[in-house]
Amino acid sequence: MNNHAYYIIKQPINFRRRKDKMKKTAYIGMIVLAVILYGTFVFADGICKDIGEAKKSLLHNEINQAEYCADYIIKVEPGNVEANFLRGKIFFLKSDYGNAKRKFSAEGMRNSRFTKDIADLYKKAGDTSLGQAKFTEAANMYSEAAIYRPEIGQQVANEMFERGKATGNDGYFAVASRLGREEMDKKIGAHLAGQAKTKKTEDEKTDAYGQAAHYDKQYGEIYLAGKEKLGRGYLEQAKQFAKKVGADAQAAKFKTLARKYLGDAAVDAVLPEVLVLTPEGCLNKNNEKGVYVFEIKKGEKTPYRINGPHGQIVNFAYFSNNGKYERRYKKHPPIKVWAGEKVTERIDEDEEYVAVEDTIVGVKVSTDTDIAKK
Repeated sequence: MNNHAYYIIKQPINFRRRKDKMKKTAYIGMIVLAVILYGTFVFADGICKDIGEAKKSLLHNEINQAEYCADYIIKVEPGNVEANFLRGKIFFLKSDYGNAKRKFSAEGMRNSRFTKDIADLYKKAGDTSLGQAKFTEAANMYSEAAIYRPEIGQQVANEMFERGKATGNDGYFAVASRLGREEMDKKIGAHLAGQAKTKKTEDEKTDAYGQAAHYDKQYGEIYLAGKEKLGRGYLEQAKQFAKKVGADAQAAKFKTLARKYLGDAAVDAVLPEVLVLTPEGCLNKNNEKGVYVFEIKKGEKTPYRINGPHGQIVNFAYFSNNGKYERRYKKHPPIKVWAGEKVTERIDEDEEYVAVEDTIVGVKVSTDTDIAKK
């Protein structure tokens, strides 16, 4: 009985002890948290009161601490020019150039004692990009540097111009042009035009005048005349080789050169890979719709492959003054018209006409289903 009574009395005592222990643990936790928060406050307050401490952190490469301090100071005093400069510098060191520029553009920064430091940051970054042949990036950095120190723009422009002259690398001229503007453009154009006169081939001369015209429009007329002449000459050579059997490689070479100076549209209009024959089009002296006439010399061929329009069923009716030719395909065996061979099946391939003697080959294109296609 006594034991039982003792148990009943003892229970509340044990419960209170456990409860007291929990309270004690909670109190300790609160004290620790308070110490941490107080320490954090003291850390921020103690370090960031003085911008010198933030600069010291940055000097020791403690980037995160310097960043924290600068942000704290700006929060307390948004117009603090030195804090904004320091924050911009930290952004810059992290290659966050957009935010760096935003900080460097803070009110009062342009007329502050930090303009030289900002210019030096951009100048150094430009030098690094230039060393990696990243000319556009370098020009961007140098341009920013010139905002804070205008003399840098002209200085770098002149240096880039001399490097361009020495190396022939247009990247240097492009940077010089960005920084030197119109006066530098004329200088670059005159140099390149002078170089054009010393070139041995017409291609080199034309390309040099093209470079000169990029910087100074007064050379544009010379360039346009030169490239038209070259392009038409190469196109004619491509056409002549395209007519020769087995000369596809030579034809392709000159065709590529023609494209360089005339462009794809001008070349394809004269010498397409495949000439598409339609009932509405024509190629004959009388401009008769749907009629295409090809004059081919012995041993030569049409300068392009021939077919009907994609996705449309048309019929080809062939005619010739003497029948001295054959139709050739990539997969299907040739049709030797000169030997009396006739079409016995529908052939859905590009074709070309090869003359065994001087001949005229004509094709009448129609949608008449009574005429057998090919």
